[in-house]
Amino acid sequence: SFLPIAGHGSEVSFDEFFGTPTNTFSFEKGATAFDLSYEQVVDSKSFEETYVAALQNRMPKVIEAIVAPREANVLIHKEITRLTTNLIDSFLQQENGLDEVSKSL
Repeated sequence: SFLPIAGHGSEVSFDEFFGTPTNTFSFEKGATAFDLSYEQVVDSKSFEETYVAALQNRMPKVIEAIVAPREANVLIHKEITRLTTNLIDSFLQQENGLDEVSKSL
């Protein structure tokens, strides 16, 4: 989780009080309850194929994407944030360098 309290983990019963339970809900059963077709996908390729097929069929469909566990998701997002920050910082440094050059002309 991205909540600061998540860093305290089990000492504050984070999962019990703040985590979204994902093991007690069935998207497949939910789709069945509303008479909708259902498909589970595990990667971006299978998601894209399933999504395109659903659009072509012009029928509603529940697509459940299996994603990284919570802990891995946080690490992935932290890495994305780090890389994005580095890219923006690099761009701004280049831009500031160009501004200094143009001021001296």
